[in-house]
Amino acid sequence: MREETGDDGWSYLAFHDLRRTWATALASADVDPLLVCDWGGWNDLNTFLEHYRGSHAPEAQRREREKVNWL
Repeated sequence: MREETGDDGWSYLAFHDLRRTWATALASADVDPLLVCDWGGWNDLNTFLEHYRGSHAPEAQRREREKVNWL
């Protein structure tokens, strides 16, 4: 990827980066956060929700607003 993007950051990918990407993808797919915590080895639900759920992204807000017709 470095050759394609010119970004040296690709040289420094670590397990934590892959774990974060995996958790964010599951959270974006509305997988139950408690299951993601269990599968990913997190002990603290609040830490997961704060760092991985991305619940304040504009697209997440639009998606959630569509779930109710009075917003």
